[in-house]
Amino acid sequence: MQMLSDFSYEIENDLTFLNDSNQGVSQPSFIVEEIEQYTHLRKDIEECLTACKNYGEEVFMIENNLRDIRTRLLRNNNYEELGELIETEKDLLNDLLSRIQSNIGFIDKHMKDYWHLKPLIDSLKLDLITE
Repeated sequence: MQMLSDFSYEIENDLTFLNDSNQGVSQPSFIVEEIEQYTHLRKDIEECLTACKNYGEEVFMIENNLRDIRTRLLRNNNYEELGELIETEKDLLNDLLSRIQSNIGFIDKHMKDYWHLKPLIDSLKLDLITE
């Protein structure tokens, strides 16, 4: 997660530099396309980071619910109700696991996209500095 956060920070700095340096300068379409891809990548990374932060909150809520179920189990023997509550928490955990696994795939994609676009953006920045 730290690496994605670092990527997001670096992308933001690059985009700020490019925006500040390109005031009123027309760029070829392939450069504009790369900058748009880079901007989109930052948005995707931020969404991924937000989702990961939300996972922690969801796990906390599920843990609290499981503690509540355990307390109820110790207090009474209504196994039918407890079974339904446990099944609900199991479904929530399975859903969370599915979303986490999906996001892991996105992390790999975001990293590959970053490593593909970063040299192109650095080259563009270098060209702007030497102009």
